[in-house]
Amino acid sequence: MTRSWNKMQLLPVLLVEDNESEAMLIKEVLLEADPFIQLYHVHTLDRALLVAPDVKAALLDLNLPDSQGPETFYRFNRNFPEVAVVVYTGMISENLAVEVLQHGAQDYINKEDLLGRDGRMLAHSIRSATYRQRTLSENPALQEASKVLKLLLET
Repeated sequence: MTRSWNKMQLLPVLLVEDNESEAMLIKEVLLEADPFIQLYHVHTLDRALLVAPDVKAALLDLNLPDSQGPETFYRFNRNFPEVAVVVYTGMISENLAVEVLQHGAQDYINKEDLLGRDGRMLAHSIRSATYRQRTLSENPALQEASKVLKLLLET
């Protein structure tokens, strides 16, 4: 049985962001909104692939020095399908958002939508994504339904 993560427990989250000033902003607003989020920061996808087994959620930028676009999400998700992924990117495209959501991302946030706001929206998105991912991983029937839905959406 997977351990439950509630608001009073530390929730380990990986931030994959190559822009240091944006990473610092995210850390500041997120930790102010939810002090129970334990944030780890890396600058590249390769580094994220080394750290990810120790986290329950990832906030993943799609434009990194070593990976760009949806392939960033696909590589991460292939290696760690049990980690809830919130895609966080400046790439403004509804088609991109739909694509990564159809392939398993739990949420998609545009960087411009987040700038200037407090971290409650982001903290809520991460906690909700973690809950949905845990629910999916603990329920084989939901896993199968999710696979069927993905196949239907791809056709």
